[in-house]
Amino acid sequence: MSPRMLFRTSIAQVLVAICLMVAIGSQVAKAQGPSQKEFVRVYGAVIDPKNVRDIFGKRIAERFIVIQVTITNRNADFQYLIQDVSLDLTKVFVNERKALALTRVEAPSRLLNPGDITDLTGLLLRLREAGGKSARTPSKRLMELLPADLQKDIKAAKTADDLKRIDRSRVITALNDVVRRRDFYQEKDFASVQLGSNQTPLLSADKETLSYADVETLNRALINSAFADFISESQPSQPDAKRSEYEMSSLELSLIRGVAEKGQGGDPRNRLLRYLRGVGTIAAGLIGVASFGPSYAESVAIFNGPFNSAYVEAFPDYTINQMNRLNDSAYKSNTLVPKQQSRVLVAFIPQAIFMTNYQRKLFWKDPTLLYRNQSKERIEANKGRENLAQYDIDFRKVVVRVDGSFITEVENLPPVATTVVIEPEEMQKFEQNNPVVKGYISGRGLQKARVDLLNEAPEGLTIKMDGDPTENRIRFTITSDKPVPPNTRLDFEISTDQSTQTISKFIRYMADKPAIDSTDPTPLEGQQGKQDLQVSFTGSNLISGTTRVLTENNKGVHVVPNSTKVEGNKLTVVLKIDANAPPGESNVTLINGASQSDPVTINVTAAPTNP
Repeated sequence: MSPRMLFRTSIAQVLVAICLMVAIGSQVAKAQGPSQKEFVRVYGAVIDPKNVRDIFGKRIAERFIVIQVTITNRNADFQYLIQDVSLDLTKVFVNERKALALTRVEAPSRLLNPGDITDLTGLLLRLREAGGKSARTPSKRLMELLPADLQKDIKAAKTADDLKRIDRSRVITALNDVVRRRDFYQEKDFASVQLGSNQTPLLSADKETLSYADVETLNRALINSAFADFISESQPSQPDAKRSEYEMSSLELSLIRGVAEKGQGGDPRNRLLRYLRGVGTIAAGLIGVASFGPSYAESVAIFNGPFNSAYVEAFPDYTINQMNRLNDSAYKSNTLVPKQQSRVLVAFIPQAIFMTNYQRKLFWKDPTLLYRNQSKERIEANKGRENLAQYDIDFRKVVVRVDGSFITEVENLPPVATTVVIEPEEMQKFEQNNPVVKGYISGRGLQKARVDLLNEAPEGLTIKMDGDPTENRIRFTITSDKPVPPNTRLDFEISTDQSTQTISKFIRYMADKPAIDSTDPTPLEGQQGKQDLQVSFTGSNLISGTTRVLTENNKGVHVVPNSTKVEGNKLTVVLKIDANAPPGESNVTLINGASQSDPVTINVTAAPTNP
């Protein structure tokens, strides 16, 4: 055999070997992983916006279409890792043209191209002449909507040569900005303009509810008719036929939480409660500064105590549970569906991207008013709006798609903690002498995680897990040997053998009224001029860094700065009595924020006189 034939034979053998390897590899790969089409089922359901308000809060309900997604893994050997949940909205908009127009994705464009202006100089000359007249005309309207710097250059041009120096692309950009404007058409400016039968109905339609494509169609038709001598009518550019679908991914939990947290802070109930507590804190601070009568201190105590407590009981804070539901059910990437089980998630579609303000109002009132039908309610809701086709939006037709993979082990997936939840009733327990407080951490991949506290201060804090953690929750109990002040930051460490994450939570509560059981010395007594009278109060709700001592105004008894200390159920303080303090009784009280204890009396005695 010749060398050439030997070389060809060797090449052929190599190619055959490669083909066999690829074929074998393909068969192995196919055999290694189950088919998603065979074992994974996906179901979706639209949730009524008013139910969304009750479940997740009003702010979420007003801004998002919420879809419940159920993902079923029917495989007995593999877990299913969800990597993305996407929503195909192509069929949501009944009219395909409206689907493109409302989403503003691949919609046919009615904007001007550079070649559409056949006589730029003549057009600018017409605009310049109209700008100097008071009569309302299409030229006058177009001129006043151009950018101020372009108007200035047009007016400053003395000759046709000056107008020719104005850049064509600059004029095209300005005109296209006008084509996009919803307020371009004004009846008095276009009284003499005649449009075709396809565009005339758009003149009487509500411009705020027109789709983007219809706005551009109407404005381009007005410009073509009014300036036919200068602008030619070009065909709109068509979208790529290969991109006729619109598919979007659901917003992820970490993004949705920002909207929900803003709604929680802006909730009318929570906002009013903050105002009431703020007023109470200011009022309590004035007790030792100004005199408002003998009943002022007791009135402030009633306002900050029973009144605010009654408000909290009468109007519960539903936003806390709404945030918890969001943490538990909102779509999170890398979520696991166990073997032969289902996972229910919630996907969120931003309304403002696909719906006009009027459509959003109809959806909130009754989602069926946007469906294609001729019901009495639909016709009445859209009365005076002839173009009913633009309201054909049916979110029941959304197609939910899931992308993911089958896996056998999850040990290497890092835990992801999204929030720490401590209910208000539990949070209030931090003011007790030996608090025991329960809460939980929400997230995913937590089934093998551990939790620790990283706080060095205050000392005495410990944490332990309550039972075994689940895939999305770790329950814990925090204990301390003394009260924990409000606004203390707790730093949690969530860890596995592979990774570690930290997350923080601030302790927020309104400290209750301090209670004084006894004093030392008893009775309290001090002479005029005494500079270092040490006093101890024993009682409850005494919190380091929070509880302060307040003396009666104009009685000559003062608290020595930085002398207040709290240890357990005892508060010690050093008092100073002025040499000219009036002999007699003076009140001393303890204050937690806006709550004031019952007063105790200190008796100021006269200093001995020199003989």
